[in-house]
Amino acid sequence: MADYSISFEKGSSIWKLYQELKKNGVKDSDLDKGYPETDYVKRERKVVHQADHKIQPEEVLDYALERYSKYQLAIKETTGYDVPWSLDDLDPRTSFDEEIRQRVNQTIAACKQILASKGLKKGTDKFNESLGLSLYAFVLSTVRKNGDIIEFVLPKSVRAELASRDLNEMISYLSENMGLGLTLIRKD
Repeated sequence: MADYSISFEKGSSIWKLYQELKKNGVKDSDLDKGYPETDYVKRERKVVHQADHKIQPEEVLDYALERYSKYQLAIKETTGYDVPWSLDDLDPRTSFDEEIRQRVNQTIAACKQILASKGLKKGTDKFNESLGLSLYAFVLSTVRKNGDIIEFVLPKSVRAELASRDLNEMISYLSENMGLGLTLIRKD
C-alpha cells in the first residue's frame, strides 16, 4: 500500500473536509486524481498532480464537489462553502428546494424545446452555449411590481445576447414565467 502525504495545513478547512471524507471511507488513492489546470496563453488544459502520492487541496474539494449530494453538509460545515447548484437549503422543514427544482426543471425543458424549434441539435456547441445563456437569463430575470405596474427585469446585455442568437422566444418565456431574480439581490 502506497504512502500519501498532504499539501495543506492540519486544522485548515480542507483538512477538516479531508477528515470527513476519510471517515466516510474515502481512500487517498481515490483523492489522488489530480485536478485541471488551464494555461490561458497556450489555450490548453491539463490534469496536474495526478497519482503523485500527494493530496492537494484541489483534489479534496473536487472529490467532494463531484459528489455534492453526499457531501454537501460536510462541505458547508468544514469549509463554509455553499454548493449553489444543489438547490438544496439543507432544511427539511422547508419546501423551497423542491419548488425551485420544479421551476428549474420546467425552464430547462422549455429552453430545450425552444432551441430544438430553432433547429439546434442537442449536444452541439451552439445548443449548449444557447442553453447556458438561456439558463443564465433565467437566473437573472424576474418580474418586479412597482405599485400597479408589473415590469419584466432582464439586464440589457443578456437581452441583447439572446436576441442576437434569435432567442426572442426565451425572452417571452421568461417574461411570462419569471426567473429567479438575482438581478434584484443586492448581497453577494
